[in-house]
Amino acid sequence: MPVISHEIHESVIQKDGAKYGCHNNPNRFKSSYQFWDRHLGAWVGIPHRMSTDCRFDTSLTDQKCEGCNDRGSGEEYDRSVRAAGS
Repeated sequence: MPVISHEIHESVIQKDGAKYGCHNNPNRFKSSYQFWDRHLGAWVGIPHRMSTDCRFDTSLTDQKCEGCNDRGSGEEYDRSVRAAGS
């Protein structure tokens, strides 16, 4: 299928020194999420149960992770999972 080539829009080009949105962000996860339950007719809260630790397994080599407090924890987690699986 042919694809039309066009210029990349400037709003999606990452600037030099750009970091990921999770970079040292203390508020990246809420403790719970709210939704409207139409059967109850009220707002209901769901607690956040997923991991809040970094799971990015190449943070030690990614320049966008430089200076992050969680840098390296993804590699450590990856090693522990691989060790448990063998």
